[in-house]
Amino acid sequence: MEELQKALNRQSDLVQVRDLRYASEEFFDQLKVGEEDKLKAYCAVVWTDRPLSQADMTRLNAMTDLNVCQKTPIRVLHRRSLLIRERKVLAMDCELLSEHLFRLNLITTAGTYVKEFVHGDFCRTVPHIGQLLHCRADILQLDVLGLATDREELTDLIRSHKDFS
Repeated sequence: MEELQKALNRQSDLVQVRDLRYASEEFFDQLKVGEEDKLKAYCAVVWTDRPLSQADMTRLNAMTDLNVCQKTPIRVLHRRSLLIRERKVLAMDCELLSEHLFRLNLITTAGTYVKEFVHGDFCRTVPHIGQLLHCRADILQLDVLGLATDREELTDLIRSHKDFS
């Protein structure tokens, strides 16, 4: 595994692999158990077409338990059924990086299309970050921080990730 990890990391400066290890069939079975009850934590870097303020970050950070309706995203329509999915953004923790960039930490219900939550996918996701900030927004980077059934566990994970960043 270590040799495979090194080989993969030599191939790109854009994507790096760490802690590569074998996963058993039981591990994947366990992932599927209670899939609808799972929560995910993400960290994204978001660009906006207008200058942002700390007030914008404060407004987003105050939003909790935000109900989001998402039509199947255009990018996955070829392999997923056209449905409207109701998901929830449980918490957002935003940090201004520059006038047009901010870090967005999220806790969502499993199955939330985060990229589309940022840019709206031609208003197929409502509400979305661009809509909430009254501007165009796009996602530049997205990392999955973790998966859990407990919101507090993910909140702690985001805190430790921010300390590390």
